[in-house]
Amino acid sequence: MIGKRAKILIQAHVEHLLFFAGNSREPIRNRVTVLLPVKAWLRAAEIANLTWKMTMAATGEVATVLELHDRIAKKPSGQVIPIHPDLRAALGRLHEQPGIVRGPVIRSERGTLCDRLPS
Repeated sequence: MIGKRAKILIQAHVEHLLFFAGNSREPIRNRVTVLLPVKAWLRAAEIANLTWKMTMAATGEVATVLELHDRIAKKPSGQVIPIHPDLRAALGRLHEQPGIVRGPVIRSERGTLCDRLPS
């Protein structure tokens, strides 16, 4: 049985997403969130578990490759994925923000939606 095929975004869709991200409350983080699946082909679970350690070079700068560890990759073997220059620049800007030095790359500072709903 053939499953559903993934829908591929055209460039105009990506541009709309980046425009929206740029006009949001967290423009740098949201730009990275858009670029990770588009430029590095990461899945949602991989993005959610991506840490700065997997993106950084020994020099302290964003590396030229992402090193996905076995525990977050879809298959039990990790991957080394080249980082697109646009994604690398966005990751660099995100990493320069105060308090962003380790831990998850994409984090929510305001908690989950359930945390914000009135009781």
